[in-house]
Amino acid sequence: MQQIPAIDWDAAVSAGTMVLPAGPYLDAEDVRVVVADLRRAAAAATEHVARVTELPQPASSEILVVDRATWLRAVTRSAAAMLEGAAGAPKPAENSWQRAGAKALGGQVGVVMAVVATRILGQFDPFGEPNRLMLVAPNVVTVERALGVVPSDFRLWVCLHEETHRFQFGYAPWLRQHLLGLIGELLDGDELRFAWRTDDPTDAVLGTPAQKEAFDNASAVMSLLEGHADVMMD
Repeated sequence: MQQIPAIDWDAAVSAGTMVLPAGPYLDAEDVRVVVADLRRAAAAATEHVARVTELPQPASSEILVVDRATWLRAVTRSAAAMLEGAAGAPKPAENSWQRAGAKALGGQVGVVMAVVATRILGQFDPFGEPNRLMLVAPNVVTVERALGVVPSDFRLWVCLHEETHRFQFGYAPWLRQHLLGLIGELLDGDELRFAWRTDDPTDAVLGTPAQKEAFDNASAVMSLLEGHADVMMD
């Protein structure tokens, strides 16, 4: 397997947080209420998911109610660990040119993460140590205000989805390693490239037949997990 290029993850965090908007204004009391309500919703979701899915309750995971910047920092660390677990340690930057390249690549990653950080409502991270469920409070508030929904109902709805993912990985612990293996297969070889101009989104990743198969398999697994979580939360 080829080594993935060096990525300066500190540069990713710096670039991401630099362009990341803070989100809606909340005073101290608003923050306290939202955080407490999300924690209550996450706790309540466990019983609902256990009853509806009929899956055994997994080991407890850390529940974090975070802002956008905290989510970005956490998911950046998780991405670094996930890539290393899938493809091995990246090739170190050995000279100033390579270090500059690692910083540039890190900056690009950080900007992408910043875009996601403005939209994601919650995430169960099976690749972190320990596993954790993160709820991004500013985004939850933004969406519930835009939709005009009852905040407590919407917050529970978000937690039901993420809690279902926790049950999925708890019931099938092999899923984590299976996904890492598929990511490793996708990164294997020198022919993987991304086609930015294509009419067919399924052709977005081009490479060897084995890489295409790994991409399809990873997409199928994620679609299954997301679809199951959507049905359960509804």
